[in-house]
Formats: sequence, structure tokens, C-alpha cells
Amino acid sequence: MGVIKRGNSKFWYIQFQHNGQTFIKSSKTTDKKIAEMIEADWRKKLILNEVVGIKDRADFDEILRMV
Repeated sequence: MGVIKRGNSKFWYIQFQHNGQTFIKSSKTTDKKIAEMIEADWRKKLILNEVVGIKDRADFDEILRMV
């Protein structure tokens, strides 16, 4: 996983691979430290979902990726 800049966007993006699938999500922040905190939270939610089976509600983009 990582926090990266994409193109000429002012926002930081979170990018990681999981089960062979690449995920890229805008942090919607220009502050790298905040983007890193968002990345850590996303990673924690992913681990909790796998280990414990806890899942937050899917957002619209996630639902579209499932179809």
C-alpha cells in the first residue's frame, strides 16, 4: 500500500493490491499526513474484514466494482 500523487491532481491517492486486485482511492486531501492516516484506517478495516468478518457498508464505487 502507499500514498501517491497521480497526474496533476492536488489530492493524495491511496493505492494497494489485495488478492491480486489493485485498488486506488482518492484521499480527498492535499495533506500527506492525513492521507497516510486514511490509508492506515483503510488497511485496518480490510484486516478486520478478513480476520473477524466485520464489514462496513459498501460505498457506491465498491458496489460498481462488484458488478
